[in-house]
Amino acid sequence: MSDSVQESKRHHEHHPHLDAKTRVVSNLDAKLANPLRGVPYETLMNEVEIFAQERGLSHLLPELKKGALVAQDADAYKQHDMFTDEDKKFLEDEVTHKWRQTGTLYYMVVMSSLAAAVQGMDEAVINGAQLFYPSQFGMDTTTSLIIRISAWRLVTWRR
Repeated sequence: MSDSVQESKRHHEHHPHLDAKTRVVSNLDAKLANPLRGVPYETLMNEVEIFAQERGLSHLLPELKKGALVAQDADAYKQHDMFTDEDKKFLEDEVTHKWRQTGTLYYMVVMSSLAAAVQGMDEAVINGAQLFYPSQFGMDTTTSLIIRISAWRLVTWRR
């Protein structure tokens, strides 16, 4: 093989220009993206069985196995017979109607958001008011006293 052909071949290999450390980080990124990718079917099923036994979830074993398969590959339900027609319908709906949720869920999201906004406003107002506490109440204006008051307020308020 000529040098130019070898160079071209080496250039098209998977990440040939990356040093060893960068290749490891790249591989870790892929592993973090989907830690189950590449795990053989039998190994995955054995790990699910061990997980279920250790946590007393053996009664949910079929569902856990289905979940592991779908977590490994989103299209696994199309390839395995263990998925019922109802399972397939729900999984298809996850893709085609991803915003179809219960009213209760949307209500909870809105109420949580409003509560966070109110809490944030309260905290901002109190923090701003602390600038005026020393002069208003004739307190010592040393920094350590102000810090203690702020810390006391945060500790007692968060209980």
